[in-house]
Amino acid sequence: MAKVNKQYREDAKERIIAAAIEVAGENGWDAVTLDAIAQKVGVTIPALYHYYKNCDALLDEVILKVAHVTQLHLEAGVAHEDDIHQIIRDIADLTFNQKKYYGPAFIQLLAQLSQHPKQRKKIARIFKIHSIILRDALIRAKAKGDLLPRVDPDEAVRMIFAISMGISLGSIMMEEEDTEGDKRIWINAVERCLLIAGNAAGRS
Repeated sequence: MAKVNKQYREDAKERIIAAAIEVAGENGWDAVTLDAIAQKVGVTIPALYHYYKNCDALLDEVILKVAHVTQLHLEAGVAHEDDIHQIIRDIADLTFNQKKYYGPAFIQLLAQLSQHPKQRKKIARIFKIHSIILRDALIRAKAKGDLLPRVDPDEAVRMIFAISMGISLGSIMMEEEDTEGDKRIWINAVERCLLIAGNAAGRS
């Protein structure tokens, strides 16, 4: 019975987190309130307090969920031995086709949370893990000859993150959503950053 109750509780928390992510994706993070989440899940606000003591506690879980999913996607994108162009396209597909995890709402969330020291440290750890995964993939590509010797993997990763956040912030500021257009711009910008634009093999 205890196992059943524990599983039920975990399933309920997953539904609540999914509802928070859905609300954020639809209306921005400012719209994520306990009332909005309760309506999305189909329960009362008091019922939510059985799982989270307040909205901040729920926020912590959402950040961890998004971090976990994005890490899995990034690892999947760089795990194979395809050429660097294919790796970039795979990451772009994961990034721009999974809007509820990577979309403008979460760039907005990261921008807001960066104002709070406790959350900023948490986000910094997430970015560190993601940057290591991507950097190591670029190091492997460089060792294969897919990147020029003068490409610095650490600098390239910082530029790629800047490109990603810039495109998402642009969507927010201009109130325009063009997934395929954003993906095309991202791929072109990243290939230029890595000095492989127009070079199908990635080699000079």
